[in-house]
Amino acid sequence: LPLVAVIRNSGGDVVGDVKAWVAKSFPTGNMSQKEKDNLAEIFGVVGTELRTASKMARIGVALKIMLTLILGYADVVTDFLVAKSYYNAGEIGTAQATAGFSILAIVLQAGLTFYQYAKKPW
Repeated sequence: LPLVAVIRNSGGDVVGDVKAWVAKSFPTGNMSQKEKDNLAEIFGVVGTELRTASKMARIGVALKIMLTLILGYADVVTDFLVAKSYYNAGEIGTAQATAGFSILAIVLQAGLTFYQYAKKPW
């Protein structure tokens, strides 16, 4: 595994996991034990910082996606509430146009999303 994967998958003892990775990745003979210990120390400190930054970035991305979803669904609901208010006011044509364009936008987004992921699946 690359060092980044070891840091990301660490169970909490990043320094210990990095030291084990250095011991396994750099066989004896290529460098002295002191050099390995120094490398493990440096990577351990960097790894601890990277793990914290990685967690914060994932939380930030999750919050951004959640906010986007909430705002998107709120927009759809308000679009249909506006169409309903037009319908209640007797403006049937305006209500149908408002609802129609909202449905068209949803169908286009779903179709483009399906096309995009069918073309390049995860």
